[in-house]
Amino acid sequence: MESSPEIMRLFAPLVRALYSTRTTVAVVAAFTLLCVAGSMLPQAGTVGDSALDLWRSDHPIVTAVAEPLGLFEAFSSIPFMVLLAALAVNMVACTTRRTILARKARGGAAAALGGSLVLHVGLLALLAGGVVTAGSSIDGRIVATEGQVIDLSREEQYLDLRRGVWADGALPGYALGVESSRPVSDGGVSTAVESVLAVAEPGAETVSRSLGVNRPVRLEGVVLTHADWGFSPLLTVVSPAGEVLVDAYVALMSVHGGDAGAYEDVVEAPGLPGTVRLRLLPDFRLHDGAAVSVSPEARNPAIVVEFLGEDGSVVESGTAVLGSEVAVGGYNFAFGDLRRWTAVRVRADSGRFVVYAGFVIGLLGLLIRYAPASWTAVRGRRSPSDEENA
Repeated sequence: MESSPEIMRLFAPLVRALYSTRTTVAVVAAFTLLCVAGSMLPQAGTVGDSALDLWRSDHPIVTAVAEPLGLFEAFSSIPFMVLLAALAVNMVACTTRRTILARKARGGAAAALGGSLVLHVGLLALLAGGVVTAGSSIDGRIVATEGQVIDLSREEQYLDLRRGVWADGALPGYALGVESSRPVSDGGVSTAVESVLAVAEPGAETVSRSLGVNRPVRLEGVVLTHADWGFSPLLTVVSPAGEVLVDAYVALMSVHGGDAGAYEDVVEAPGLPGTVRLRLLPDFRLHDGAAVSVSPEARNPAIVVEFLGEDGSVVESGTAVLGSEVAVGGYNFAFGDLRRWTAVRVRADSGRFVVYAGFVIGLLGLLIRYAPASWTAVRGRRSPSDEENA
């Protein structure tokens, strides 16, 4: 059996690698690249599935590289977790080493090592905050049309919902309704929507809160942010036998047609044959016999109903302006009203306070580590005449 000193010599290269500066730089660089990729690419859960699919179809080369690496879910992917664990091990090793060195150091060296130690404690707090966020956070996305009320405690009400590993069943118990949505114009063109939300806890009075871009609604432990907006036509579909198959506002999720803004989605309901695609043209015109939208403003809204074949080609189509109806494939489609929908992101993240604390501790460590040396260097550059004049 090998002696203890021989075993320690055997593992010494591994231990040195754990706290080595090169290891830290390599892990931080890889971690940063992954975070940059996650910030630049659309992330599942933050955008709708239809918008994500549309982006993928428009960028096939990037998608071919990013999808196998999980970069469309960068912050919950396996590479992200591996790098996070590697960074945590490296920080623990560095902090332990500096703690040992700080106990032996004296004078200015002790202050410098002490500052470095505080900095590493702050970095560990940042990592701990990330772990708390990954385990306890709730990140959901709902879509509500004006006049619609959604119970946030019901999972089926969410379009997308991601929860931490120990956050099951922890959905906020609020009722959320959209009272109104008002377009915000820039040069006569709507660039965003400001919504008025009706928010109520169980058994509490309903309170109206304004929600807009960069203007979140903060509840107890929950933050609501504006995610997206679009149009919801009131669609009534009657079968050839006279049965009402659909009678509801349909939130059309995908936007096509560039600046003109044609909203479209697939309509599904029991009794409807095959695939029925519904397109809303906010400002309908006929151009060379084709239905197009000439602007994104709802000046002359119309819906185009298309029955699609198995190969995706249009088998039959028809157009109905607001207040009218059209027969397609023997089914009657009526366009009765037009409202706006608002997508709201629902987030609860208790780890952010740990991250804030880690950031403050890290800044304090940098101050302790470098402020005395910087002050000494500044004083050393001052000439005797400067000191006399001072």
